[in-house]
Amino acid sequence: MIEFTWVLLLTVCYSGGDCISQKVGYYKDEPQCVRFQKEHEALPVDGNWSIIKYHCRPKDSKSA
Repeated sequence: MIEFTWVLLLTVCYSGGDCISQKVGYYKDEPQCVRFQKEHEALPVDGNWSIIKYHCRPKDSKSA
């Protein structure tokens, strides 16, 4: 079985449509990553962003 390291990413977008992303943390499995994703989503919003999105995916994977 292949094991992946999971990464939690934060993507924020300005009202003009420009977006930036950053890595928030690395996790040993998807359930652990999703648990921390839910915790981060519960935090108060900081800044004037039009979109704030957290998502988990395997490390070094590409977005579709």
